[in-house]
Amino acid sequence: MRPRKLRNRFAVATSLGAAAMSAVLMLGVGMAGTASAAGPSIPAFPNFGAYPNWLPANDQISNVDHSEGSDTTLFMMQSISDLYAQAGLFPFSCQPTTNNQDCLTPAANSGNNPNNTQSDVNDNFAATEELQGVNDVGSGNGQGELCGTIGTPVNTTVDYSRSSKPFGVAGCAGQGLGYAKDSVPAVDFQTIDPQEYGTASGYIGTSFPSYDYNTGATVMTPFPSGGIGPVAAGWLPGDPFNCAANPNYPTPTAGDCSGKPFSDVDNTPTPGSGLGGASSLAYRLWCQHGSSATAGESQITDWGQLTNLTGSEVPGQGAPIGVPIRIIGVNSGSGTAATFNNFAKSGIGSGNCTATSNYNENAASGANPEVGQGPGPGNLEIALENDANQIGDFAEADWPSSDPADQVVDIATSLYFMGLGPYDTNPNAGVTNLEATGVPAGDPTSFTESLMFGNGVQPSIAHERSNAFPTSRTLFNIFRTDKVRASTGGFLNWMCDTNTGGSIPKGTDHVDGGNFDTDLTNIINGQYGFSRNTDTTPELSASAQLTANGVTNPNGTCAATQTIASGGITNGTTTITLTAAVPSTIQVGWTVTIPAGFSSALPASTTVASVSGSTITLNNAPVAGTGSNPPSTLYFPGHPPVLTVTDPNS
Repeated sequence: MRPRKLRNRFAVATSLGAAAMSAVLMLGVGMAGTASAAGPSIPAFPNFGAYPNWLPANDQISNVDHSEGSDTTLFMMQSISDLYAQAGLFPFSCQPTTNNQDCLTPAANSGNNPNNTQSDVNDNFAATEELQGVNDVGSGNGQGELCGTIGTPVNTTVDYSRSSKPFGVAGCAGQGLGYAKDSVPAVDFQTIDPQEYGTASGYIGTSFPSYDYNTGATVMTPFPSGGIGPVAAGWLPGDPFNCAANPNYPTPTAGDCSGKPFSDVDNTPTPGSGLGGASSLAYRLWCQHGSSATAGESQITDWGQLTNLTGSEVPGQGAPIGVPIRIIGVNSGSGTAATFNNFAKSGIGSGNCTATSNYNENAASGANPEVGQGPGPGNLEIALENDANQIGDFAEADWPSSDPADQVVDIATSLYFMGLGPYDTNPNAGVTNLEATGVPAGDPTSFTESLMFGNGVQPSIAHERSNAFPTSRTLFNIFRTDKVRASTGGFLNWMCDTNTGGSIPKGTDHVDGGNFDTDLTNIINGQYGFSRNTDTTPELSASAQLTANGVTNPNGTCAATQTIASGGITNGTTTITLTAAVPSTIQVGWTVTIPAGFSSALPASTTVASVSGSTITLNNAPVAGTGSNPPSTLYFPGHPPVLTVTDPNS
């Protein structure tokens, strides 16, 4: 067995507090390259057989890397896979046929072979194909398939999983490369006037329960007999049905609804209540079921509780108006659902919403959204993530196709959540349609969601990059350090690499004439609305890494990191002790950083002076600072780890 080097970027530890993992990449049996062992001598490629110039078995076939998981990142990863395939097109890549002589460069072959002059040796040299699977979509499902805790319904191995949440399968050697940022805001419908569509006969004449804020007593309130306007915009009985949200509430202008628009979901305890997380607006909407013996902790079920406020009340304390809130469930296997669920249950140690099985505790299950709620299975209206279209589908299922009035009430009273990237870039993702017949002429049948603030913060790319938005999240590709193949490592490294520092620079995309790195950024940022992380992305401060939904969400997870021994860095020393032997991924001369805000700090321009056993010696003054929050991870921004690849067929 002969060790080889796979050059380029991989995180060698996951996140703060994670155990150190020195990733040893295993080329799968039957997929191993022989170019570095028994192939002919090729002086033109001194790193032939190393990333990105390695070749698969016998230099005659290409590998297929198989991914499953997140629906949020599926379409983006398909586009990135297509871009990677372009770099592998013959004659742009090596394209071995009978032997690796076909991969000679002009320097080794006098420039006589046109393949050599066009070969791209830095981008998908071995023409690997990336397969983005669609079985059991959802981040948790993909992680389970990668680790074998969920069966793979296809006859192939899962090489890496797409995930919009951190890795979390116990006992599995998984590690995530965080290549982009996103966030998950709540959404509602603030521009729908249901009364335009006729009398909602299924709603009018029905009374709906809510729970008194102070006592928890059940209050039955009839649906407004004359119909409703845009309740999410603050419509209250007596307002014109076509009123609009008042941006200067409580000061009204002509045409404004008199209630407070519901435009901000908060997961902090209700101000002045003296209570914990179970009193938060988010918990009471999505998690609490029924009344609570504690004042201020009962479920919120009526739109008036959110909008029908006096000057001293906050959302959740208003008087009911008889219009039920329709919570739209989201596939509990998705990272989007997990991200928002962590937000809703923040500060709750046990109880509702604390297990995957009851993410959708209060999801609607039919025409009456308050029937069938509560723990356990049975809620039927569970949508895919980032797909508001299904809200119209649910309305069509709840009411006859000839009943647009009741169907549009379903849509107007719905609360949903979705990724900001899909909302901003997919014109269809944030829109739902009225599917009924008999819609009055001239009335709209397509409705666009309104993005909501979170804890008073506007959803934006800047706020998700700083983790200021409470449901900011990192998008990962997760691999197994004990099973990852070189082809998979090459692709995931390629996504994290930039064209700066010690990176292997990407070449020219011969299809569109651009640079592959620029094209990759354009796909992630421009086409899909996420925000790309690379190996040079600056790390956030210690305080900014923990989001308001209680999840550690660093920015630098596409760069090399290394976990330190328990207890973190000791002040007053230049020697850092790790949990295990320093892996070969850490090189002398690399810059070392500690994010701001920890009790320990490194002087500027600190680098690795030497590596021995389980210690790293720094070249600069001793680590400074005092306190009780020492960092547990070192960061090496912009430096390419060198991972050892063991080839069982060499």
